[in-house]
Amino acid sequence: EIPGGLTIGDNSVLSFDFLLEEITEIHGICIDENLQHTSDFPRCFPLAGTQDASKEGDLLYRGTEQTYSINEVQKYVIRLSEFFHGEDFKYLAFIQDNDSSDRTTGVSTYSNIEFTEIAQSCLKDENFEFSFDE
Repeated sequence: EIPGGLTIGDNSVLSFDFLLEEITEIHGICIDENLQHTSDFPRCFPLAGTQDASKEGDLLYRGTEQTYSINEVQKYVIRLSEFFHGEDFKYLAFIQDNDSSDRTTGVSTYSNIEFTEIAQSCLKDENFEFSFDE
């Protein structure tokens, strides 16, 4: 359970480190408002796996690029406001799916998990032009 809950604002960010030691079909992180499993609203971010879970229109997963290496820590920073706005969430969950083969396989570790509000950039409304001479 997320202490105090989480309301997604314009600058809400989820950051964490992910270590993949043994791959399965899907390794993912999710946020949810209750403990009921439904697939009517995508709330999960696939991070690694042999199954493509980030395709357009998927009912469970939001599109995140699966970039991973075995036994190498990967830092993720997900701007939640790109996927949700104003929703209230109470739970953080982890998925390790391997329903087409040996369900006892798969090892992954999540660490340094933080929900934060990032500051707006003072350059947000600025335009820049660059030219480079060869």
